[in-house]
Amino acid sequence: MLSVAIGLIGQWPLSVYSAQTLDLLPQVLVVHQDAVFNVTAHYDIPVNQTTAWSVLTDFDHFPLFLHNVQSVHVLNHSNDRYRIEETGEAQWGIISMSYQNVREITVYPERLITSHTLSGTVKSMQTRMEVSSHGANQVSLDYHATIEPDSWLASLFGTDFIESEVKEQFQSMAQEMIKRQNQSTIN
Repeated sequence: MLSVAIGLIGQWPLSVYSAQTLDLLPQVLVVHQDAVFNVTAHYDIPVNQTTAWSVLTDFDHFPLFLHNVQSVHVLNHSNDRYRIEETGEAQWGIISMSYQNVREITVYPERLITSHTLSGTVKSMQTRMEVSSHGANQVSLDYHATIEPDSWLASLFGTDFIESEVKEQFQSMAQEMIKRQNQSTIN
């Protein structure tokens, strides 16, 4: 659901990546109030800010490393704004939900990504991802999403479902970031 939310999963062998990433899970909190889910997440990743940013804004390649993203098409790109269309399917146990959305994304290079849904399978969604550097090879990702689903199923199973998806998405992004940083140090 994070890809829906950030617009926020690879199948590489885990042994390829630094053990640091696997030691800690992202911190995720999902609060369901009325018909709205408020999601906050935090994850520290041992990569530089440029590498983290390159993964977070590599919209065309999301399907290669985010498990539930089937396709992303950049419909329009002008300066710091993107309009993308994304489709996919999120799964949690026996529950599966297809999604489609068109989002407008604004990037503030190497520090902030905001998005809001223009149309799709949610009533409304706004997201904010902040990227901050803590030294040469340590970034923090701080994420917030406000999601109003357009499905009774999402409302029924939403809290655990969203928490699981966000954790998995953050772990996959971290793996891709570490993979790219390791490749850049080899080259």
